[in-house]
Amino acid sequence: MKRKLISCASYLDETYIWCYDEVICALSRIHIKTFQVECIIPPTQILVDEDYEVRKIIGWNNKIIILPVHINKKWIVYDKLSEGVECFNFCTDSYRYSEAILFGDRVVLLPNSINNPIIVADLLEKKIVKRINIPTSEIIVKDGMEIWDAKVEGNNIYFLIRNSFFYGKLNENGIELVRINVPKNLFCADFYEDKGWAVDIEGKYLYKFNKKGVLLENYYLENRVQISRIVVEKKYIFLLPMDGSEIRIIGVNGQLVKKIALGEQNIALEFWKIFKLPAYWGYIKNSFEIWILPLKYPMKIIDMNTLKSKKKNFEYTETFSENMYWKYYEYSMRRKMNFTFYENSSNIFLKRYIEVIEGNNLEINKKEKFKDAKKIWKAIRS
Repeated sequence: MKRKLISCASYLDETYIWCYDEVICALSRIHIKTFQVECIIPPTQILVDEDYEVRKIIGWNNKIIILPVHINKKWIVYDKLSEGVECFNFCTDSYRYSEAILFGDRVVLLPNSINNPIIVADLLEKKIVKRINIPTSEIIVKDGMEIWDAKVEGNNIYFLIRNSFFYGKLNENGIELVRINVPKNLFCADFYEDKGWAVDIEGKYLYKFNKKGVLLENYYLENRVQISRIVVEKKYIFLLPMDGSEIRIIGVNGQLVKKIALGEQNIALEFWKIFKLPAYWGYIKNSFEIWILPLKYPMKIIDMNTLKSKKKNFEYTETFSENMYWKYYEYSMRRKMNFTFYENSSNIFLKRYIEVIEGNNLEINKKEKFKDAKKIWKAIRS
């Protein structure tokens, strides 16, 4: 099996990219110069049930903090100096959050649903210090997650309310909702300096607007595609696909500049159907490159001046043995998919499991000749 790292939650420090590995459900890190991958906290110390999901990692006081999507689940803290692991619960609220932003010793949690409050948590005291309700009287949202992500500009946090005409501006003075004067409901957005950019719910148009919500430009997107996320830089807008075959790069004047093919999927589609993850989500930027982290497809490193791109697969070092990777993979699959793998497992469970691991290039020769689960199991483990 190729021991690839696949992630949508990450944090960059001076030496490593810290990632939550979606396949084996572990905290891992990538050396930014050698690209070597290490498993730091295994899934046996993270997963307590099948509902434990991670979409955010933050760095604070020489610690790496894994934040669960369900905020009443345990928070996991790794001390980079002592290499110790601590877990704590600070909240009994059962709702899901979509974004976490660190300000000093406090973290701001934005909820998936605008019907739930924004939470401000103090990391030193390990408790909630403020709840901020989102005014919803003017907003009509039909379905789905209503907040996906956010952008920090100075002391302000900006976030789109999905499938509406509104974005939110949050700071120490409170929260303000701004109506964007566009003809269609919006799906995702990003903000850069004094401008905002958004794609409509149908994936047909890219809109440019100012912070007052005034529409400045609208651009038609050829070959409609659903976008998971927009990343706006000074010269270009990067459209990350929910699925499909390409990353699109748009100039600030709305022209299509380049398409980057996604390549071969990292893992079997069956796995992603279950968890409904997009083709890409996480990214890291520096002054000259954007690294689009591997999820459904391999990582893309794009030069933001020349737009030249290269693919990168992250694989674990040899010190992380095949047997250990297999052990963690199996453990995570059982937890996340409620499967039980042993010689008496039913054929349907093992067949589905094979479909999942096929995408990671585990070689199973002539599996169709096996008629019972015991033989399939032995073939997998051999």
